[in-house]
Amino acid sequence: MSDAAEVSGNNVKIPEYPDIVMTITFGDFGEADPEVAEASGHSKYNVEMRYEAFGQSPVDHGVMEPTGEKMTFKTMFGLWILEWITAEEAKRLANDGDPILEPVCPYKIQPEKQGKVIWITGPPGLGKSTSAQLLARKHGYVFYEGDCFFTLRNPYIPVDSKDPSMDQLKQRKLIGEGAEERRAVASKGSKAHELRCAGEEYEEKDLEECFQAMCEDITREKKRVGGDWAVACVLDYKKLRQLVRGWMGPELQIVVLDMSLEEQLDRVRKRHAGHESAVDMAKAIYELSEPAGEEEANTIDLKVSSDMTPDEVVQKILELCH
Repeated sequence: MSDAAEVSGNNVKIPEYPDIVMTITFGDFGEADPEVAEASGHSKYNVEMRYEAFGQSPVDHGVMEPTGEKMTFKTMFGLWILEWITAEEAKRLANDGDPILEPVCPYKIQPEKQGKVIWITGPPGLGKSTSAQLLARKHGYVFYEGDCFFTLRNPYIPVDSKDPSMDQLKQRKLIGEGAEERRAVASKGSKAHELRCAGEEYEEKDLEECFQAMCEDITREKKRVGGDWAVACVLDYKKLRQLVRGWMGPELQIVVLDMSLEEQLDRVRKRHAGHESAVDMAKAIYELSEPAGEEEANTIDLKVSSDMTPDEVVQKILELCH
């Protein structure tokens, strides 16, 4: 969510997200993962990182090099290599990004062609981003990754990305007038989603105002870029989908991907290299997800199974959204 973090003692602060505090402890934490050992050149974990996310408390281990200027972690998002930089370099990174109102877009700019919008939703691991990416790569759609709205990253994941869900973390951040306002609304929405997944009381309006802002961004960007669009983001309950249909207009078609819990968790374990905290998050979202109801206009429930190829899922989407 940030290009740089500030370490003070054992505490790690992310400047853009002051409510998130991570802690790093130095010690002996056992044998290092082979990938970490290869990247760092050390066979033993000597640092532990703890943080709070979506009602869970993930713990990651890593290696700090003797100079203290480099740390290598194996996280649920893959291998993280954190390197010490100066305050001047941190300031430069903070001011380096794409303009929030005109993020760099790899697609043909054709505002005269205002096509359809297919919004693909469903619990983690079911192929939302992969399906949207394939619609872009093989069928001429514009792929907008909704999760990038929450982290203020460029939403246009490359169509040749090998893992569009994970690669959103590699996207350039968005800067400029309006960035702080978006960060504020996205932070409230993310917190509401976290509390909802944890089964705690949450401000429903914070979550819904966040999605309204996302819909406004999609509408504005679609007007600027043009074409047919494929959006990937979780819309896990009926009321939220109803609101999104109202904000996006009658051309919107929502596809709700559905799968057995066992198959979903198996996919999440493979994607996040066995990190059980990621599995717990995915399970919480799955249990809160509401399938498409017959009363929902322009909303389709699509059952997928582990033996379906991504191309087969996309073909079903195109057939259903003719």
